[in-house]
Amino acid sequence: MRYRLPLIMLMMLVAIWCAPLQAAYIPISITGYNQDMIVESVALTGASLAGTATTASMDVGASNSQKSWYEIGYNTNTGQTTTGLPSGGVTVASEAGVDHSFRLADDYTAANAVLLDSSHTTASLTLSNPLAYSSLSVLTSSGHGPGTIGYTIHYADGTTSTGTFNSNDWFNSSTTAITAHGRVDVQTGAFDSEGTSNPRLYQADLAVANPQKNITSVDLAYITGQASTHTAVMALSGVPSKTIFSSGDSIAAYNSSGTPSSPTAEQVSNAIDGDINTKYLNSNKTDPGLTVTNDYQMSVVKSLILTSANDAPQRDPASYVIQGSNDLSGAWTNISSGAVPTFTGRHVSMSIDIANTDLYSHYRVYFPSVANDATANSMQIAEVNLAASQILRDVTGPGTIVTVYNSSGTPDPKEPTEGIAKAIDNDPTTKYLNFNKVGAGLTFELSQAFTVQGVGIRTANDSPERDPASFTLQGSNDGVNFTDIVTDMAIDPISTRFYNRNYAFDNDTAYLYYRLFFPTVANDATANSMQVGEIQLFAVIPTPAALPAGLLMLGLAAMRRRSH
Repeated sequence: MRYRLPLIMLMMLVAIWCAPLQAAYIPISITGYNQDMIVESVALTGASLAGTATTASMDVGASNSQKSWYEIGYNTNTGQTTTGLPSGGVTVASEAGVDHSFRLADDYTAANAVLLDSSHTTASLTLSNPLAYSSLSVLTSSGHGPGTIGYTIHYADGTTSTGTFNSNDWFNSSTTAITAHGRVDVQTGAFDSEGTSNPRLYQADLAVANPQKNITSVDLAYITGQASTHTAVMALSGVPSKTIFSSGDSIAAYNSSGTPSSPTAEQVSNAIDGDINTKYLNSNKTDPGLTVTNDYQMSVVKSLILTSANDAPQRDPASYVIQGSNDLSGAWTNISSGAVPTFTGRHVSMSIDIANTDLYSHYRVYFPSVANDATANSMQIAEVNLAASQILRDVTGPGTIVTVYNSSGTPDPKEPTEGIAKAIDNDPTTKYLNFNKVGAGLTFELSQAFTVQGVGIRTANDSPERDPASFTLQGSNDGVNFTDIVTDMAIDPISTRFYNRNYAFDNDTAYLYYRLFFPTVANDATANSMQVGEIQLFAVIPTPAALPAGLLMLGLAAMRRRSH
């Protein structure tokens, strides 16, 4: 028996799978700085400076004389103590728009910029945490500019894409991200342009040709400029493509103790609505946070993204915990925890890198402490999201071709009311029942070959003794010869009905056909059949431009699932 329903528009699929939650440029941790071009706040002053704090300057490059940058706090002249660049490692919002945030180098006593000029023609920025981005932006300016810089983006699969950007002169140009309000001669220590609207760093956006591929590095190359042009690149930011949370997801407020308490206009849903002008406020400060569940997606989280709310800095989170689950049984696994750096302003976005290699469907993020517990009456945050290096999505749905299967004997499905089509109809209240319990299952013919790395199984409405107790997954590209991917993976018994559990495993091969069957049931002595409410196959999704027409039906399926 085979089933197939009509296809729907590809545009829906692309919009759901590829649109980031918010078009915010988040700081990216990088290595590759080749020069020290910023005088740190504790450096020697006056003539004693004499090139001791830098290795290059904006005016003359590696000759390391004349004017360059200094850190806030270095200039102690009356009225000038707040001039200079932000302190090392601090995240700041761009003056050109709060959708761009940048983080300068952590240490101003070491290399803190990339210098590009006629003598330093190439450099490379390596991402500490490779992720996918829909767009990148550099923090840059040029002494005696402007300068034209070429870039090559390297993706994790070995492919590249290229482009160019313009680095404006550090005086009087537009798209200003940071104004230093002063500069210093790195040899004499003499200050210049104090309290003015110069010098400046600018944001320059870089197009990304493959937004679903993880980026590993960005090569930079000096192309044109005046003979005396010296370009500096001081930070990299980007719009993450593989964000996990989005408006419409199933979200709940969380506290480890007590009841969450939020004003009507500041509910937990505001934390994932993509609008930095709204916020989630929880007056219960006992580990306040949120839980987001998604039975139809699995992901490997690599970054926590936070955006500060509109006011009251004392309420900002000061620490975080991220937990993951694949079955919502109550046993959450700790993924990462640590300090949240201090927000330097309102509506500032930051990212915190996470060391994680495990796939989860459901996530909990909470904040054990706030910036000032003594004065804060609550915890608040404008946006919370997680960025992933890998996202697996369900590639089955009502349009998928499925065939009933048993590893032994003749299949005996209860057609049509509880036939195999019910296992992929996106309706958890229906079920697939097979009276032949011996290896009961089904074979999927997908619209194209996918690399499946996860299986989701939902319990049916009644009779827990009929639940699968183990599963085997096989793959094939001809529909005849199948290769084992997972064999006899245990499914722990559970009495809860309509309960979804997801299982991850290793698989590097794409198959067109998949066979999933259940060698055992929960209680073979009392069960008269095998039954299952819903089945999902989680797979790596290729770049949207390469998706064939046969995947169109999945867009609408995803829309329906998000609404549950």
